[in-house]
Parts: sequence; C-alpha cells; structure tokens
Amino acid sequence: WMGFPGFRRAVLWALRDHVWPGTVRELRNVGERAVYNAEPDTPVGDVEFDPFDSPYRPNPPERAAPEEESQPAPKPKLPAAELPTDLRNAVAEYEKEILERALDTHRHNQRATAEALGLTYNQLRNDLRKHALLPGDQG
Repeated sequence: WMGFPGFRRAVLWALRDHVWPGTVRELRNVGERAVYNAEPDTPVGDVEFDPFDSPYRPNPPERAAPEEESQPAPKPKLPAAELPTDLRNAVAEYEKEILERALDTHRHNQRATAEALGLTYNQLRNDLRKHALLPGDQG
C-alpha cells in the first residue's frame, strides 16, 4: 500500500481561503476529486472547485445600474380599524386557520400536512393538540 503524500501548501491555502457556499460535503468532494486526479505518489498540486466550469458557460446577466437614492417599496399598512386588539389571539386564530386549510388540502393526512408546512410530524401533532384539531378533541 502506498502512503498519501498530501497536498502542496498552495492547495491547502486555496482550500482554506475558498468561500464554501455549500455544506462540508462540498469540501470533501473537492478534496476527493483532487486526490483522484493527482499523479500517484506525488502531493496534490491542483484543485478544481467547480467541476462544471466551462469557457462556454454563459455569463450571468448584468445587473441594472441602481437608481440614485433608490428607496425600498413601502410596506403596505393595515388601516387602524383592521389592526387586532389582541395580537396573540389573532396570531393563534391565523395559525389555526392555516392548520385547518392544510389538513383539508391534504385530506387530513397528517404526515403530508406536516411536510407541506415544513414541520415534523410531532410538531404538527403538538400544534393540532394546541388548537383542539385532533380527532376526538373538543373544539
């Protein structure tokens, strides 16, 4: 069995200084690819961060020049008559309405409802219990 001779110092610095937008899996994949492509018994001297890089890849669209002193669009405001007088109760009612609509949409399949709402099954069950929406609960 031959030993791994390692990475050249420049490659180590390049790996360290690269902005890793993905997960640690991305770093592992780049390292594995570099080792696989290296000559046997020689330190890894080159690393390719984007295996799909191509001189034929289209350039990203150019951004429009920002308008002078551009202001973000103002947020729409609720008329004072529509503001809730009890925020916690209004939020709870809205949450219950979302749960009811999601359950109806997914034909009361709790696993599908949880997935659609980005919740775990247990989180959904806790929310359903909180709003007395489980079968057999008194509403």
